[in-house]
Amino acid sequence: MIVLEDYYSLRIFIGEKDTYEDSILYRWLVNQAQINGLAGASVVRTFMGFGAHHSIHQPGLLPYSPDSEIILEFVDKKPKIDGFLKIVGSAIQEGLVTVSKLEACQCRANKSG
Repeated sequence: MIVLEDYYSLRIFIGEKDTYEDSILYRWLVNQAQINGLAGASVVRTFMGFGAHHSIHQPGLLPYSPDSEIILEFVDKKPKIDGFLKIVGSAIQEGLVTVSKLEACQCRANKSG
C-alpha cells in the first residue's frame, strides 16, 4: 500500500563552475545533504537555459557560456529542509533557490527478495 506524506522539494539553480571553500559547489552541497541526513539529493546538468544575467548557458557552442546550469534537488520533511538551508545558504553566492511542497512516498528495495 502506498501512503503519501507531505515532503518538500528544495531546488537550487547554480553554475557548473561555482565553487565554495575550494570545492565544486554542487558536490559540496550534495555532501552536506548526505552529512545532514536528508532523504535524497539529485544533480542535473542542463542542456540550455539562462538566469539573472540573461546570458544563454549552452555548453560547447560559441558565443554561449561554457558554464552549464546545474539544478540540485533535495527532498525531505520541512524541518530538515529548513535546517539544511540555514547550513548551506551562505555558500550560494549567486543562483536561485526554490522550495515547493509535494506529496511523496518512500519506495525502498525489498532486501529479502
